[in-house]
Amino acid sequence: MILYLAGAEQEHPEVLSRLVNSNLLFSYIYNPDKVISIPHTILNGKSFVDSGAFSAWTKGVKINTDMYIYWLNKNDNSIDLFGQLDVIPGDRNQIFSQKNVKKSGYESWLNYLYMRDRVISPKKLLYTFHIGEPKEYLKMALEWKDSDGQPIPYIALGGLVGKPTEVRRNFLNMCFNIIRLSSNSKVKVHTFGMTERKLLEEFPITSADSTSWIMTGVTGGILTDNGMVYVTEQRKYEPNYYLRLFANSLSMFYNSLDEFGFTIDDLSSSRNNRIIYNGLWMSDRFSKIQFKGNNVKKSLF
Repeated sequence: MILYLAGAEQEHPEVLSRLVNSNLLFSYIYNPDKVISIPHTILNGKSFVDSGAFSAWTKGVKINTDMYIYWLNKNDNSIDLFGQLDVIPGDRNQIFSQKNVKKSGYESWLNYLYMRDRVISPKKLLYTFHIGEPKEYLKMALEWKDSDGQPIPYIALGGLVGKPTEVRRNFLNMCFNIIRLSSNSKVKVHTFGMTERKLLEEFPITSADSTSWIMTGVTGGILTDNGMVYVTEQRKYEPNYYLRLFANSLSMFYNSLDEFGFTIDDLSSSRNNRIIYNGLWMSDRFSKIQFKGNNVKKSLF
């Protein structure tokens, strides 16, 4: 399983230089020229550029498709994968209607085709199918072929952030059933913002991304094999403060710090150190996640 550390454009290059072998996801909407200079100069891992369509939608900002394409082509050598500019239904002040979701889903598909005809490296472009969209759009994308008769090699599943586990599971089960029955059953799949371990083991997901490495570090915590643990003085009254761990868990906690070259003082006193540690920990642990077999519940469509 390939993990991309999302939100990398928000971090200082000195932080990212400690994550030189990690895979990073950058959002185009946030200062794209700064974004692309980072992986180009220091990154040994893979770089994934997301259009930032959802972030733009929440801010009431529109992204120009042709400008995004121009920027992608200009920086093609520095990018391993990039997301399409998808269409978010309605506006931020409206409740989604099924009509809007259907319309935006079809517009996203048309946008994918528009971009694919104009980018230098169409195989790097991921089509995004969102939770709630008609399943016919996913079927259509999987059966599509280019002028050489080749199918789409890589797709993304979106809209999973903040959804309960069972909602995510049902959506993934539907998608992988459709994939299994299609002529493109070997397509690679990326899940945007979904790194729930049990689901990554249940379904044959190729890659995923997460901002947990940043969010956890900012709030005074680090990620460990025993879950999230707080390490800052301001969090010492929390039940999962590190000094409240049982002896065996505390021993594992210190072993994890040693594994990645940190001391408790390093982490308790520095937000950046916590973020670096979290990035290293996630990159290592998620690279070892394996699909545990075909647990997809078969259903008819």
